[in-house]
Amino acid sequence: GCWYRCTAAGATVVIERKPFALWSRDAAGNQLTELEPGGLAFRFSPAGKVLGVDFRHHLGRHEVLYGFGERFDRFNEHGNVLTLWGMDDWTGLTIGLMNQSYKPVPLFHSSAGYSVFVNSTYRLRADIGRKRSEQYRLTQQGPVFDYYFWTGTPEHALESYTRLTGKPLLPPKWAFEPWIGRTGRGWANTPAHDPVAEEERVVQRFAALDIPQSAIYAEGGSADSPALVPGSAAQGLKVLSWFYCCIPEAVQRALMPDT
Repeated sequence: GCWYRCTAAGATVVIERKPFALWSRDAAGNQLTELEPGGLAFRFSPAGKVLGVDFRHHLGRHEVLYGFGERFDRFNEHGNVLTLWGMDDWTGLTIGLMNQSYKPVPLFHSSAGYSVFVNSTYRLRADIGRKRSEQYRLTQQGPVFDYYFWTGTPEHALESYTRLTGKPLLPPKWAFEPWIGRTGRGWANTPAHDPVAEEERVVQRFAALDIPQSAIYAEGGSADSPALVPGSAAQGLKVLSWFYCCIPEAVQRALMPDT
């Protein structure tokens, strides 16, 4: 068959036309990625419009896949099914769909020496060797098939990824240090049911054990408590939380009565 070869930055990409196949090799000649016939499929509407894209790739028995943005499960996603769809996931942390998160990113790294970025904002389902242990499968809604493959270290891939999508601002140094944190229910679920007292106890315990931390995540009613901030500030801690920025309907009606 007719084939093409391209080499750049130490990696080689080979494309074969008939039958179509695409694979990449690193500088040492090791094959990293491969797209074989049947590894890519499209779903069409009756009118011929592309509705979805399905991509399948070999997964080694001991291969580690990690990344995908914010996760609440584990480092190695081998054996998991992930839903990459940004949404308010307050129920998914403890109940409901446990495979989703607030801030998913369709970028992942493989211990085999490559990284993949799916450049699409459509909903994506990633079966990482769950149904078939020797394969990972990325099923994406929408008519976009735009994949980036990088060989080399994750640091190299992230440099290329941020050149493509934009580089974030560098947070302050304390943001990279360990934080203390629980959910609002976690802070309140103590014998005294006093989240501020529990937070102060934990801060003092960490200090007594000489465990470094730079911030405390005080979710819940204690987050804006005047009693919490001074004590935490004395320990050199930042107080962090989030607030549900809405006005309940009853309050709205009280503020804006019908006339």
